[in-house]
Amino acid sequence: ELIPHFVKHYRALGVRQFVFIDNMSNDGTTEFLLEQGDCVVFQTAASYAEANFAVDWINELVATHFRDRWVMHVDCDEHLVLPVAAEDNVATFARRLSEERADTAYAVMLDTYPATDFRTVRIAAEDDIHDKLGYFDADYVFRAFPQRFWEPKADKFRLEVLGGPKWRIMKQLDLRRPTGAFHDTYFNI
Repeated sequence: ELIPHFVKHYRALGVRQFVFIDNMSNDGTTEFLLEQGDCVVFQTAASYAEANFAVDWINELVATHFRDRWVMHVDCDEHLVLPVAAEDNVATFARRLSEERADTAYAVMLDTYPATDFRTVRIAAEDDIHDKLGYFDADYVFRAFPQRFWEPKADKFRLEVLGGPKWRIMKQLDLRRPTGAFHDTYFNI
């Protein structure tokens, strides 16, 4: 149900070619993608988990076919929102990154929700997915990933993003964890 919305969204951002890795789907996805003139489909029957949850497949495709080109790696339920969506497309965004001598861009994924119970929502190809799933968490926290003082200083800045449904569930759990000499320390994640 999400694939037609996915390609529509990225086409509107200026994506000219899609490369999909199909892991033996049987729901009509492959057939739909092969009917699209801008989609290439690679198929594998290999274990998703043993391929480092597809990271190995993606890295191989990038190294083999897309070296020295900008590549966007997203799942079918992820819609990129550019910094200046009304003016930008992916080509001008990539060009701006190249001019800044960047070789990667980091994006935070926000989970979106319907106004009603998620289990009752059906999304048809003609629906506006952003109308159906128009709500998101607004309480995300962005911070430098905490580092223990006894560990060597990290070479690169690492961002930690806290928020969304997983965070909401986890922070409700009062977890007891041993922390050095202070084994009776309680804290919320």
